Amino acid sequence: MSYEHLKSGNTVNFNTQTSILKTEYRAVKVLGVVTADLASTVKDVKPLHLQIKPYIPGLPNLYSDYSYVIIQHSNGAKEALGLPWILQSSISLSTKKDYQLILDGLEPEQVELVRQMLVNRGIDIRSFTELT
Repeated sequence: MSYEHLKSGNTVNFNTQTSILKTEYRAVKVLGVVTADLASTVKDVKPLHLQIKPYIPGLPNLYSDYSYVIIQHSNGAKEALGLPWILQSSISLSTKKDYQLILDGLEPEQVELVRQMLVNRGIDIRSFTELT
């Protein structure tokens, strides 16, 4: 695997090479691969580079010597990550899709059980509405 899946518009999964960062990214949308200057408009990547450098062998000395990917999380938050920070072999296209689930005849306590079950499985709930 390589960075080939990190194309604008793709939804991807990947892991990073250090626990200084969040180590697992799932179903994030790629907004683009950019220079350090552009990445810095999303997040101050220079201090991150300095924190990460001791933990990734071969990382260039200057944060501006490599490219960054801008990603968007499902909640709309954007993040910039240096390409060398990403474990290349972990990059894959996400097959996640959005679903609408309508459940009939639940008791109020069952609703909370269903909500907790979904959250505990790592499922983002965009809306949880009682139908009338």
